[in-house]
Amino acid sequence: MKSTKRLVAGRKPRLSLKRVIATFLIFALAYIPLVSMLGTNTSAATYDNNQIICVGLYYGSSALSTINVAGGTINIGSSSTTFSASSQALEVGYSDGSTFTKLGNASSSTLNFGSLNNFAAIGMSVKAYNNENASVGKTFALRFPDGAIRINAKNFYTGFLEIRTTSSGFLEIINVLSLDEYLKGVIPYEMSTSFPVESLKAQAIAARSWTFCNLTRKHKSNGFNLCSKPDCQAYLGGARRTTKTDNAVDITSGLVMSYNGKIAEGLYFSSSGGSTVSAHNFWGGTYTPYLTAVRVPEETGYMSWNFTISMNELSTYLKARTEFSSLNGTIKSFEITSVEQNSDHVLALKATDSAGKSVTISGGLKVYSIIAFLGREKGKPNTSTNFNFSYAYSMNIAGYGETAYSGNIAVATADGTQSYTGAPSELKVATATGVESSGMEANSLVVNGKGWGHGVGMSQMGAKSLAEKGYDYEYILKRFYTGIEISKLSDL
Repeated sequence: MKSTKRLVAGRKPRLSLKRVIATFLIFALAYIPLVSMLGTNTSAATYDNNQIICVGLYYGSSALSTINVAGGTINIGSSSTTFSASSQALEVGYSDGSTFTKLGNASSSTLNFGSLNNFAAIGMSVKAYNNENASVGKTFALRFPDGAIRINAKNFYTGFLEIRTTSSGFLEIINVLSLDEYLKGVIPYEMSTSFPVESLKAQAIAARSWTFCNLTRKHKSNGFNLCSKPDCQAYLGGARRTTKTDNAVDITSGLVMSYNGKIAEGLYFSSSGGSTVSAHNFWGGTYTPYLTAVRVPEETGYMSWNFTISMNELSTYLKARTEFSSLNGTIKSFEITSVEQNSDHVLALKATDSAGKSVTISGGLKVYSIIAFLGREKGKPNTSTNFNFSYAYSMNIAGYGETAYSGNIAVATADGTQSYTGAPSELKVATATGVESSGMEANSLVVNGKGWGHGVGMSQMGAKSLAEKGYDYEYILKRFYTGIEISKLSDL
């Protein structure tokens, strides 16, 4: 049996000198600083394809007072995976964070219990067992061999379940399983199973690379590697697994993206609208050479979105935010002042109030936060930084009444045509009776956008489009991640 390697933060080591030394070396060599969303490239020296992943399913505020579990077999089909409850009893044992040791069998294949329920196999309650064995790194666990465990009649999980107990008696559920088993539960939730196989392979390699780069970064304080939410990678067990998505993981098993001999972080997102944004300009921090802005004009099927917001609403919403709280009165203009080079993604916005005071915010993440906030207020929660502004105006000229306009204003002058984004306050209009003031004012802002997500790394819709054009997974990944190589873990 192959050995397994594990890197789980915050767990107590067993009382073995060799184990203590090994654990120290793992942390010394592989710790990823919690400096930003990006961090630095990660060496694979302490990792291999037998990596064990600990995924937090229920913890903290989501911990359970009681849990219902059922063991069963799974059948992976062409469109989904089915779970069939079994009459075979669940196995009861303990976890050391990477392996399951059997102590006996449960009373049946279906259990409903809380932290104070007793199990014959351990001769005490779950909470008592965990308290008694905390010093030696043992935690109560359940397994259904060669199958899966369904939780609360919903999602089902392979590997085994580590059942932790809190001081207040709640149950925290951690799914412990191998790297590729974990990825088989990630890929169909992060990318549609209908996508071409080459895009699914690209997703598998990107997700594997991202996983290695984040093993000790996000949930160190929780004592496990990753959570099951999109904040890490969407992981909801096995229900969406298909033979196609499983094959994408199996075919690329052991492959990661590398840059200068180290694992490259495989950031990805839903759709770009034709261009991506650099990690440095979106999150700030250290420049990451392989996460630069690229254009992907081949991308089709991306999300388009738009919303219209009155200037009065805009004033209320923006001034409620800390960034614009120093502005007074009505917001008279809201402008795009910087766009990513070789991209359409916005990097800076400027708001100006009725007194002429302006506030500029810079950085992709700040821009994204503001546009996402405005979008949510207008019922359009899925946005990006790939957008542009236009205005709806009213223009009142003496003797001519009020006329409504939509779009930005282009004015022919002696020096050529000048475009205004926002109402030009000094605009004069020549009429039959002479030169009159326009009395022009922007009534509302129209935001037109493309794509969904942060925009850094691989666009999943872009990967799909490239695969549909006949490109393989290596080309797709190299198109989005500048200068990377596809490497075997064993070679790094």
